[in-house]
Amino acid sequence: NTRATMHRLRCAALHAHRVAAAGRARCMAAGYTTDQVKLMRERTSAPMKECVKALKATSGDLDEAIAWLRKAGVASAHKKADRQASDGAVVLAADAAGVACVEVNTETDFVARNTVFQDLAAAVARSCLAMPASSAGAGA
Repeated sequence: NTRATMHRLRCAALHAHRVAAAGRARCMAAGYTTDQVKLMRERTSAPMKECVKALKATSGDLDEAIAWLRKAGVASAHKKADRQASDGAVVLAADAAGVACVEVNTETDFVARNTVFQDLAAAVARSCLAMPASSAGAGA
């Protein structure tokens, strides 16, 4: 029983090694390494697939790939600019000096119901309340 378990473990380890080696070979053939993908992810916090696309498009040049990601990010930001942010939260904060009313919008009701989002809206309202009256204005 122990011998069979050890055999299965060795086979699993060998299979994992072969899969990893095949993945490295694919990356090398595409013109980038897994270390480059890891480094790009650390530098840009971009998703792995986007890092791979950028490295493929720039033949593995890390600096060019980061610039490519920036351009792609600008393009995706333009696409997202047309989206409607129709859900959100309206939060009031009050103290002896006054009242602050803040509306924070989001695209989905799932986000609007999230406690992290609601805490963010409340924190924004409190920080607006803490601002001097001369700098806090409508639409600020």
